[in-house]
Amino acid sequence: AITSNTVCKYVIPSLDDLSPLIPDAFLLNRWFGAIEISDPTAWYMVTAYIYIVDKALREYKMGRRILIRSERSHRQPIIYRIALGRFENCLNSIRRCIKMLVQIDSYSKAPQIGRITKGYLNSLKSELNNIRNATEHIDEHITNGRVEIGKPFMLNVSQDGTSLEISKCCISFKDVAKMITLLHEIATVLSSYSKEDAAQ
Repeated sequence: AITSNTVCKYVIPSLDDLSPLIPDAFLLNRWFGAIEISDPTAWYMVTAYIYIVDKALREYKMGRRILIRSERSHRQPIIYRIALGRFENCLNSIRRCIKMLVQIDSYSKAPQIGRITKGYLNSLKSELNNIRNATEHIDEHITNGRVEIGKPFMLNVSQDGTSLEISKCCISFKDVAKMITLLHEIATVLSSYSKEDAAQ
């Protein structure tokens, strides 16, 4: 098993202490069950947010596990790219979570998110957006000559193994893990949000 104490060249915090919040059966019940409330919007928003947090956590764990195992495989380049695909999915999910939190917080009948929490997440949003834009628009950057020689033109791990980087953009695994942990804490609180709460 790969744990936080695994010795490798990659410095990626373990989030093994965090578990998914919504079992598939429960999620289906929340989505498609009989929800007899006057205003289901907040209920749907909270449920969707928790689902995306679970996805971000799952993709992070899988990316970490595959990346570390890539060191011991003769198919290292292929497995390495698969791992980075997982981290790309993770970052996109985190962006969606932050966007959804803003929507939840602005909806009067939904639970309110604290200012400190929103401030921290927003402080890292620009880094996420920069990496997302560099990843999504890499073809344009190549065509327009905006990729610097010597800089990674696809999502990569930094040479010291501590960060994800593409072009001039970089975000540390430590910051990614911290964001997921915070988003998960919020989701844990929101997971107790009931249909009765939404109806009030």
